[in-house]
Amino acid sequence: MLFTSEQVSSGHPDKICDQISDAIVTDCLLNDRDSRVAVECMIKDYDITIAGEITSSHTPDFKDLTYCVLAGIGLPNIDQYTVNRLISKRRQLSMIPGMSCSQITSSKSRVSVLAS
Repeated sequence: MLFTSEQVSSGHPDKICDQISDAIVTDCLLNDRDSRVAVECMIKDYDITIAGEITSSHTPDFKDLTYCVLAGIGLPNIDQYTVNRLISKRRQLSMIPGMSCSQITSSKSRVSVLAS
């Protein structure tokens, strides 16, 4: 058995991205408990990109949530960051809730549906 682990310090872009994604998920669930949120975040220099799918009656304020996270961790000059978003508002596939990743990827037809 091979075991690996990764550790990054606080303030690392991976940690910041996780906090931004978590803030978006939390905001959606607080405003619509039936929300389905699949969101990822990427940071390069002062550009922050949020991408994913959201099925919710609530539309989060991505820029405000991002700036709140940045301010909360004490980053200076947060107004220099640009927040880009690539969010699909299409209804997510109904087969996704309650299924594991292995169940979804076990069928080629399901994989082709997910990829389209």
